[in-house]
Amino acid sequence: MKKAKPIKELSVDDEVATPAIDPAIPHRYGHPLDVWEAAKAELLEVLIWHARVKDLPNYNELAAELKTLKFEPGSHALNDLLTELTASEDAAGHGLIGALAISKKTGRPGVGFLNQALKLGRQFDPRNPAQCEKMWRAEVTHVRDYWKDLDL
Repeated sequence: MKKAKPIKELSVDDEVATPAIDPAIPHRYGHPLDVWEAAKAELLEVLIWHARVKDLPNYNELAAELKTLKFEPGSHALNDLLTELTASEDAAGHGLIGALAISKKTGRPGVGFLNQALKLGRQFDPRNPAQCEKMWRAEVTHVRDYWKDLDL
């Protein structure tokens, strides 16, 4: 039986292959900003489709539907993309589109959605499940109502 060669420990001076990222180009999670923005536009299209068919996709389903960027289940990047999109859609008066994205386990949006709803001025007590549910359902209705009849 052959002995395995010992693994060399890396030191600070060792060169390690890393993907080349141009520091002159703005990036989000290692992706050029234009690609990130394209993924956000794609996410909006996907969520509009779900709003129109009155479906609530879970986060993993959303990740699987996106083609511009690939996201792992539980990805912080996907959460941030959804948060950015939700803020911009709310600023445009379209409601909190992130309300449509739910946890597979609970069938409800995650705590990040509730935190964002508070930051964006929704009035409810996050410690009160009935108030959270009422606010969430109102946002789902608002988003669905906004997108149901618009020509795209």
